Amino acid sequence: RLRQVEPRLLGDLQKRGWPVSTLRVRVRPKDAPEPPHVKQARMTPVGAAALRELAEHLEPSPLQAALARMAARHGAKKPPR
Repeated sequence: RLRQVEPRLLGDLQKRGWPVSTLRVRVRPKDAPEPPHVKQARMTPVGAAALRELAEHLEPSPLQAALARMAARHGAKKPPR
């Protein structure tokens, strides 16, 4: 916006007696805000066991496989039989 009014501003300053021949506008970008902290989700052993149990009761499917992998990744252990 200042660059657009620069010629008029320069003329006005000269009319008021200021010995100005050029104006230079420099833009300083604002500091970028810090990215938000990414929360690392954690699953309790009880939650992982519940997922494993659910996966065991489902028929073979992509959902069943995904639940089993998730339970294994979060440390669900099979109870001794």
